[in-house]
Amino acid sequence: MRGPPAVTYPVARSRSWGWALGLLWCCGALLSLLWWVQLDSFGWRAALSMAGLLAGAAALLAEWKWAPTGSLRWDGAGWFWLPRGAVDALPARLAVQVDLQHWLLVRLQPV
Repeated sequence: MRGPPAVTYPVARSRSWGWALGLLWCCGALLSLLWWVQLDSFGWRAALSMAGLLAGAAALLAEWKWAPTGSLRWDGAGWFWLPRGAVDALPARLAVQVDLQHWLLVRLQPV
């Protein structure tokens, strides 16, 4: 019996995930705006919520921008992670987290 063939999957930032993060932030911004309109005065609570909103935007942008990129390789015996710009591939273990047929979310753990 033959084993599975060797394969390499490129891993890049997902535009869909970027749009989902942006939509999530926009929902928070809209709710904050609706709350600010109902306030009598722009006090410390509104300033704190604005700071939280800006911090959330920075965190979401950083999470999307610095998501790991590289390639995931199966050589017939095991999985290897090759980060972008690296020379040596690192052995890794994959665990399926969500399987939606056309979308698959896996967790990569170094071995």
